[in-house]
Amino acid sequence: MQRTASTTVPYGSLHHLVRSFEWPRLEKEVLSLKLYARGLGIVREKDMSGGNESFVLVSVNHR
Repeated sequence: MQRTASTTVPYGSLHHLVRSFEWPRLEKEVLSLKLYARGLGIVREKDMSGGNESFVLVSVNHR
C-alpha cells in the first residue's frame, strides 16, 4: 500500500491517495488497482490482470 499516489479523473486532480492492489476471493485471477481519497472513497479502479473493468470518479453530490 502506498499513501502518496496522485491521479486525474473527470472529477478533478487528486493527491495524497492511498493505492492498493486487491484480488477478490471469487475471482482469484483478477488483480485490481484501487485509489482511495480521504472523504471520497474509491476514485479510480482498474483491473490490472485477469479482467477488463475500470471505474473513475466523475462527480460528487453533497446532501
